[in-house]
Amino acid sequence: MVLELSKSFTHNQNIQPKQQHSDEELKTLLVNLIKENGGDIDAIQQSAANKLEVTGMPNLPIHSFLLQAEALGLSVKYTKKTVLEIY
Repeated sequence: MVLELSKSFTHNQNIQPKQQHSDEELKTLLVNLIKENGGDIDAIQQSAANKLEVTGMPNLPIHSFLLQAEALGLSVKYTKKTVLEIY
């Protein structure tokens, strides 16, 4: 049996974005922050559903990326997911 729990929170910015940002621009920003913090960019994989999956990444580059996104005026949705596998 697999039990999946999730909880979400959206942090909306009160300012309008200065410009639209593509997914590719945001991915480049994330990769640059990971490199600056000495992280391994191989930890980023793109799934078939076109989602970026990050494994084994220290929290600092991810937190820096979220702060950069907020500074650009973008809203950020946080989702914590817990998967329990009982067998």
